[in-house]
Amino acid sequence: MKKGLTRAQCQNVLAMGDNKAAYNSCDKSAGTNLGPSEATYLVPDKVGEDLYFICGIGSHCSSKDMKVKFHIHALPEEFYPSPSPPPPPPAPPAPEATFACYRYVQRP
Repeated sequence: MKKGLTRAQCQNVLAMGDNKAAYNSCDKSAGTNLGPSEATYLVPDKVGEDLYFICGIGSHCSSKDMKVKFHIHALPEEFYPSPSPPPPPPAPPAPEATFACYRYVQRP
């Protein structure tokens, strides 16, 4: 299940993916520029992994520590849709029609 991460309009944000070394060194060349306006980033289904984002303006990442790490967690069960109920069992077959003939004889 993929979820979108949306950031408000601010500075250039670079998505570093799971590249911790580039995140730690603020290596802007390793990032994907999400642009200066609102952007959506699809979070991969990699539970237990980290995603890294840094500021792409000047030395904001290295001198002002403008970067963030997100850890991907599994959602609690209540966030997943309930499974559809099973279909009802098939109706039992209709009973076979039975006929009986009775002859009534009138007795004197």
